[in-house]
Amino acid sequence: MLIEVLAAKIRYAKVTGSSMDYHGSITIDQDLLDDMGVWPWQSADINLWGEDQHGRSFRGRTYILPGKRGTGCVEANGALAYHIIKGDIIHINIFGYMSPESAAEHEPIIIESNI
Repeated sequence: MLIEVLAAKIRYAKVTGSSMDYHGSITIDQDLLDDMGVWPWQSADINLWGEDQHGRSFRGRTYILPGKRGTGCVEANGALAYHIIKGDIIHINIFGYMSPESAAEHEPIIIESNI
């Protein structure tokens, strides 16, 4: 049996762009993905941090696409861009599957973004 666990997390990531004209996902700088051991197409929960002055809050699940290296990009695409816009601060929780034995010793990689 495999169980789903938190593989990695980016806390307080500033969204650098958003586009509704796409079929979904979140684009993240490939260097960040490499640092966390995360793969394209891996699933992620996106949480809008706090509430803005309009009372918005959001939590949703999507998949990851690799962005251009060295850009620091974090871009909301498709349906995600209806809820998350450029300048928003988000938490990105990335999940993976492993055996219970591996999960017992697993420590997720957590990156604190500089906002």
